[in-house]
Amino acid sequence: MTNGKPPGQSCNVLRELEDIGAVPVIPGQLYYASLPKRLQAQLPRHDDHQSPVQFFTIDDKLLYKPFFQDFGPVNLGHTYRFCRAVQRRLREAEAHRSSDGGTNGHSHHTPPPPSPAAAASSQPPVVPSSSPCPSLSLPTPSPRRVLVHYSNQDPQKRANAVYLMGAFQVIVLGKTAEQAYAPFLGVYPPLLPFRDASFGVCTYSCSILDCLKGIQYAIKLGWFDYKTFDVEAYDKYDAVENGDLNWVIPNKFMAFSSPFGLDPREQSALKAKGQHYLPPEDYARIFREVGVGLVVRLNRKTYDRRRFLDYGIQHIDLFFPDGACPPKDVIDRFLMACETHKHGVAVHCKAGLGRTGTLIAAYAIKNYKFPAGPFIGWIRICRPGSILGPQQHFLCEIEKDLLNADVHESVNKTLMDVSMGMMDDVTSNYQSSHSFHQDVLTAGQKKMLRRMAAAGDKGQGERLVAARREANMNKREIPAGK
Repeated sequence: MTNGKPPGQSCNVLRELEDIGAVPVIPGQLYYASLPKRLQAQLPRHDDHQSPVQFFTIDDKLLYKPFFQDFGPVNLGHTYRFCRAVQRRLREAEAHRSSDGGTNGHSHHTPPPPSPAAAASSQPPVVPSSSPCPSLSLPTPSPRRVLVHYSNQDPQKRANAVYLMGAFQVIVLGKTAEQAYAPFLGVYPPLLPFRDASFGVCTYSCSILDCLKGIQYAIKLGWFDYKTFDVEAYDKYDAVENGDLNWVIPNKFMAFSSPFGLDPREQSALKAKGQHYLPPEDYARIFREVGVGLVVRLNRKTYDRRRFLDYGIQHIDLFFPDGACPPKDVIDRFLMACETHKHGVAVHCKAGLGRTGTLIAAYAIKNYKFPAGPFIGWIRICRPGSILGPQQHFLCEIEKDLLNADVHESVNKTLMDVSMGMMDDVTSNYQSSHSFHQDVLTAGQKKMLRRMAAAGDKGQGERLVAARREANMNKREIPAGK
C-alpha cells in the first residue's frame, strides 16, 4: 500500500485508490474496488470519521436467494436500498467536506448528473478490478471524503457489486446503461454474466449491461420511479407467506406462483410446518385491492377457477408444458386477451417464473418495443428466477417479429411514443443477442434446447417452488453471490 499504510490512511488518497485498482465511478468521490481478504482486514472502521476514505460493502447485507446455481442480479428492493444508501453516504461525504472548510460557497448536495454528452466525452480509464493498475488521470485531492464500495474477489460477488454500481448511475445519476457500464469494460478478470435458475447447464448469459438496459427502459416507460417506489410493499408481497407475487409491468402484469385448492384443515396443517400455500380466495382479495381483473393460468389445474370468478375476477387457461416455450396459438391468445383487458392481469404457472415470464416478455417486446435481452434482465430484477432454459433463446428468436408487429391501440399513447423512441434506440444501439448466443452453443446444446422447447422440463416448476420455499423457511440466502 502507499507509504506502507493500511487502506484509507495514506496522505495521497487518490494514489492509494490507484494502487488497489479502484474503478472511478464519480472521479474524486465514488469508486468500486474488488479486494482480497487480507486488504479488507486492514480497512479503516466504518465509524472512523477521521479517515479520508470510507469503505463500505453489501456482500453480507443485500442478499440473493438462489434456486440452483443462479446468483443474481439482486432484486429490485435491494437495488433500491443500495441506491438510497449510496446517495446518503455521498451527502454525508459532502457535509464532511463542508465541515473541513472545503465547500467554496457551494451548497451541500450530491453533484448533479453529468449530461449524456459530457459523460460520453469523458470516459473513465479502464483499470483492473483486483490488481495494481496502470497510471490513472485522477482529479486533485480535496477535503471531500471519498467513498469506495468494495466486494470480495469472488466472481459472483463482483458481478452483483458492479451491477449495483451501474444501477445507481442509471437510477440516481440519470446515465444511460452504456455510460454506467463504461468504467467496467476492461476490468480483469472479466465480469461474470448472470445465469438462469434452471437445474442444469446454463446456455444463456444475462449480461450486467442487459440488466442496466432493462432498468433504463423501465424508467423511460414509467415502470420504475425512484421517488415513489414502495419498497415495503415490494418486500411484503415478494414473501412466500404473502403470495410470492411481483409487479413486472406496474398496473398491467403481476406474476405469481400457482394457488392451491386446499381445504382450511390442510392449509392450517401446512402453515404449522412453516409451509405457506395461499388459496385462490386470498389472492383474489389482494387482486381486488391492486386492480387486477384477470387471472391467466398456464399450468395444470390445482384449483377450481370459480374461486376467482366468485370474486368478480375473470379467469382463462392457456396450458403448455412446464419448462417449454409457448406455441404460436398460445402467444396469440395471450396477447389478444391481455391487450383487450382494461385492468391488471395476474399470470401464473407452477412457480410463476418460466412460462409466466416468457409470455409477459412477448407482450412487452410487442407493445413496448422492449428488447428481449434487456427485458430478461428487468424481469429477473423484479422477480428473480424468471425465464429459464430454452425460453431465453426463444425470446431472442421471436424478438424481431414482435418488435416489427403493430402496437395494440389499447397501449397508452404517451407510452407508445416512448416505445417507438426506444425502438429507434434499439435499432441504432442494440444488437439482437440471438445470433451471439446461437454462435456459442454446441450442436448438442442446440438439440437439447429444441427438445426442451417443445416437450418442456418435467418437474421444473416443482423444483423451483421447493427451492423457493426452502429458502424462505431456512432463510437460505447468499450474500450477493457465492
